[in-house]
Amino acid sequence: MIENILEWLKSDLRIELYPSYNKRNEKDSFYHPAYFMDSIEAAKREDCYFFTIDGKVPRLFNKEREIFINVMHLVCKMTGEPVSRVILNLLSHNITFISFGPEDIIYALNRTNILLQDSLPIDASINNIINKMFSVNSTSDAISYLGVYKKTFEDIITCYGSKNAITGKFIECICRQLDRTYSRARANYLNYMENREESEYYKCIFYWKYNERLIIILRRLMINYNELWQKLREYPYRHMDVKILDKVDAKYGKGKKDITKNDKRLDEIARAYNFRQ
Repeated sequence: MIENILEWLKSDLRIELYPSYNKRNEKDSFYHPAYFMDSIEAAKREDCYFFTIDGKVPRLFNKEREIFINVMHLVCKMTGEPVSRVILNLLSHNITFISFGPEDIIYALNRTNILLQDSLPIDASINNIINKMFSVNSTSDAISYLGVYKKTFEDIITCYGSKNAITGKFIECICRQLDRTYSRARANYLNYMENREESEYYKCIFYWKYNERLIIILRRLMINYNELWQKLREYPYRHMDVKILDKVDAKYGKGKKDITKNDKRLDEIARAYNFRQ
């Protein structure tokens, strides 16, 4: 869709492409690409709107705030499958800071399931999109991600049950994320022990707390779905020690113990996660 629009803009003789004519100061021009600054000037000159996906843009250009329209605000006013299609399209073009919800994850997983059922090859782009939906780094909003995954699991169980292929695909994506996050936490720990860089310390703490909280949430959700918890245990992790799942199961598996704030020191985390191995 986006490629077609760009090709049309380049080829249609009725469309005039403005030359570089903005009068911004050197500081603005240094931090923002010339074509971006030119587009703002063109919108002002032609008395039209400037569509943007980045919600920070109106705040950066406060004097021109009235000309901006946030595309994501328009998308969020839509409902159903069209919203998920737009969000997946934006993610496929490496556009960052795109918010997505449980319905978008389920839509993406369902697309792969339909292709598998029809014995069709799975497009690499859809796998790339799903990977982005399950990719967390140390600057992510952990609470938001955990909330989305929790609601996604609940919705999948409600709509498809515990034995559907989509449920299995979701569990597989979660397992891959746990493995990657564990690997990052371990790498940050080893870097901190070698170089004593404070940033490595905080990254390790973030990934460890994120992983532990996600595993606890999953165990609580799977109290009545032991076959799914077993899939979590049987996944061929490359980095994460499956004993971590057993420890969580022993502590929270009966659903009696509350999730409490954890302020363990880094050396305790290293022992619990076997980072030194």
